[in-house]
Amino acid sequence: MEIQQVLENKKTYLNLLLLADEQEDMIDRYLNRGELFVMTDGGEPLAVAVVTEEGEGICELKNLAVSPENQGKGYGRQMVDYLARRYGVLFHTMLVGTGDSPKTLPFYHRCGFQESHRIRNFFTDHYDHPIVEGGVQLVDMVVLKRPLWVMETPRLGFRRLYFGDQNALRSILGDEQTMYAWEYGFSDFQIKEWIEKCQTRYSNEGYAYFAAIDKESGELIGMMGPLNESIEGNIQLGIGYIVAKRHWHKGYACEGAKGWLDYCFDTLGAEQVIADIRPENTASCKVAERLGMRVIGRHVKNVEGKEMPHLIYALNQDSQRVAD
Repeated sequence: MEIQQVLENKKTYLNLLLLADEQEDMIDRYLNRGELFVMTDGGEPLAVAVVTEEGEGICELKNLAVSPENQGKGYGRQMVDYLARRYGVLFHTMLVGTGDSPKTLPFYHRCGFQESHRIRNFFTDHYDHPIVEGGVQLVDMVVLKRPLWVMETPRLGFRRLYFGDQNALRSILGDEQTMYAWEYGFSDFQIKEWIEKCQTRYSNEGYAYFAAIDKESGELIGMMGPLNESIEGNIQLGIGYIVAKRHWHKGYACEGAKGWLDYCFDTLGAEQVIADIRPENTASCKVAERLGMRVIGRHVKNVEGKEMPHLIYALNQDSQRVAD
């Protein structure tokens, strides 16, 4: 079984697409501008999906259909999981619009979607015949959303930062105690610059600091992720972790940093991962040591014209990694 993107002759899969959106002119509104994916087994189409870019770091699942003879086998969930991983490297949120149906709403809830808002009378205003699903005539469109995790741990999900995070970041980046290594809290302008820099790194390098979200509460509790660090003129792959002061001593830094260490080794293929930490930052040093990282050197960073000594912690791929 495999999932592939279809680049040409998208209407070949019209019969499957009509299972989820039964009016062809409505499909035409998004099919050309969207990306079409098909799941096949031995060449037989099992399921299809269409995803569109909606701007501001948001994509939308416009169509998801499984052939009648293959429904109830988990293929729809597999398709959603695949798309979430694929689009998580480009977008922070995925939307899906569906009817208020006892058939589809529970499915999307199981896939991690939550209701965002409703578009009143969508189905009665845009379709030339009544749309009935699960014995219910659909009237309003229910728009659901889910964050797209680049990586996740038991308690935390990591997604891209976007400008809508600026208020949440103010209590983290703007707090002088949290930003101990910088010796000052960031202004609103500097927070905006921080987000812009991370977004540029996503595009150019594929990673940077990501928003750390408590999956139970949905709260942004910090930022962590892989970073290309310049050490004496050489670029080395490192990890960074910043946790809001109100969430210190809960194990979030160690849990998230271990997740990113594994990601660097297993996904990025790193042979060594470093963390450069100021010697006085004993809490961060303890996190690194708990993860099996050891000091291999020192270097000096120049921040705002001030020289700041840092310890270089490192862990090699062939070293034994310590579980949290």
